[in-house]
Amino acid sequence: MLFAKRKIQLAELPLEQVRFSSEDLFCLLGGNDTCMVACGPAMLRLDHVTRDRPDKDVWRRNLVNRYSPAGWVDDEGNPCPELARVIAALGQMGVAISYDKDYANRKLGVVLGERGAVGVVKAPGFGGGWYLRPFPEDRAEWGARFREIFSPEKFPFDPAAR
Repeated sequence: MLFAKRKIQLAELPLEQVRFSSEDLFCLLGGNDTCMVACGPAMLRLDHVTRDRPDKDVWRRNLVNRYSPAGWVDDEGNPCPELARVIAALGQMGVAISYDKDYANRKLGVVLGERGAVGVVKAPGFGGGWYLRPFPEDRAEWGARFREIFSPEKFPFDPAAR
C-alpha cells in the first residue's frame, strides 16, 4: 500500500480537470454542442437518441450518479452555477471553430459568443471523454486562451491584416 495511488475525488478538481463523456455533455446541453466536437453525429448515434431518449433516462441517471456527490450537478442533473455558465457558452449560437471538416476526426473546438467562450478538448488516454476549457470573463484575454487550445506549434497561422 506504500505506492498505492490516491483516488482523486471529483469535488477536489477544478472544472478544467473534470472529464465528461459525450453523453454527459449531451444531457447538460439538452442536445449537441455548437462546434459538433464532443456530442455530434460522430460521437453519438442521433437516431438512437431520437428514438430512445437515453438523455432523459439512463444517461441522466449516470450523470447524476457521477457528478452529484461532487456538487457539479444537483439530484435532477442541473449543473452548478460554474458549470452552467460554461455549458451555456458551449451550446450557444455563435462562432464555432474546430480543426477538421470530418466530424469523426474532431478532437477540439471553441465556441465564442454573447454568453462567453469555451473550448472543448478530447481527454487523452484510457476512458476518453472531454475537458471543458472556459475562457476568462475579460474578452481581452480570449486570444491567449484560444492559443492554449489551438497551439501555435500545431496550428500555425498569421493574424489577418485588419
